[in-house]
Amino acid sequence: MNLIKNLFPIAVVKPFKYLIVTPIQNKSAEHWRTAVIKQLKMLRGHEVSVKQINSDRESGIKVVVEWMMGDGVIHGILPELTGAGEAVQPAERAIRLVKERVRSVIRGLPFVLPTMLVSVIVEYYVQRINGLRSSVSNGELSGRSPLEKMTWGALDARKDLSLAFGH
Repeated sequence: MNLIKNLFPIAVVKPFKYLIVTPIQNKSAEHWRTAVIKQLKMLRGHEVSVKQINSDRESGIKVVVEWMMGDGVIHGILPELTGAGEAVQPAERAIRLVKERVRSVIRGLPFVLPTMLVSVIVEYYVQRINGLRSSVSNGELSGRSPLEKMTWGALDARKDLSLAFGH
């Protein structure tokens, strides 16, 4: 995801639609690799087993997929690239949602947001999106937010979701 000169690889963890964003400085293979490793370590820390990664054909991700398949560091994960004209629908929807929320807040601020704070606001809104229960949740996520499912704990709205960005 590209937002105001900032790059954020975004991951959607299925089946509970938990969003992960990791800011990167550019689209080089090394930055992509670092972001993917950081996201996978975070998932492993929450005991989430990753069986498959679907990605579009970004320039840096192609090299990362080759590294994942050849190096064996990420054993048992099947990386899959979509066709050139295709998109990974859950990720594209998540990108639109995050961009919409962040842009609406940036436009409503009474000051110009410094570029270095864009990553903070993106991470803030991803946390908020993960804390919201979806109206289409069913099955094992029924009545719970993605954050609750990931952390195995209930959220306290007064403590965990009390402040708006900038307060």
